[in-house]
Amino acid sequence: MRFIEFDMKFRSLIFKNIFSILNLLREIHKKDNVTLVLVTHEDYVAESADRVINMMDGKIIA
Repeated sequence: MRFIEFDMKFRSLIFKNIFSILNLLREIHKKDNVTLVLVTHEDYVAESADRVINMMDGKIIA
């Protein structure tokens, strides 16, 4: 299995660039069948995911 882990501070980016990056990652996922692990604190970024796993204090809560 191939995967990419992506942990980035989205608040430091210009809003339109955030979605450009997310679209690029989505294309890689579909074209190359790569699993993406995206770490974020931003709800609008998490909403673009197929699956969301919530964590608190290092434990999975949802």
